[in-house]
Amino acid sequence: MKWVFVFILIIGGLDKYTNYLTNWEKYIAPELDFLNDPRKSSIAVGILEVITSIGLIFRTKIFAYLTALCFSSIILNLLFLGNYYDVALTAFALSSFAIALAILSDECNIQTLS
Repeated sequence: MKWVFVFILIIGGLDKYTNYLTNWEKYIAPELDFLNDPRKSSIAVGILEVITSIGLIFRTKIFAYLTALCFSSIILNLLFLGNYYDVALTAFALSSFAIALAILSDECNIQTLS
């Protein structure tokens, strides 16, 4: 499950640059656009997603909580936007999965590549 999660997050993060799967800029609330450019903000979020995804491989617990925090900020952004509640629900599910991964990483000792 960990590897599938990492793969999905990397694909999603890289797609923030290519916009192949969808136009990610439409998901940025103008009031929360910290770079004042939806394209640049989308790419910044994608870079953060790829970094946390790679971090999950090496330090699962720490980066799983960071991933959950990232998804929580995505949820808040979408709620602030006042649209795309279906995507917010999906982000909530992914955030919950990240928290479960963090908890299980302690119990199953899956902190490293093994």
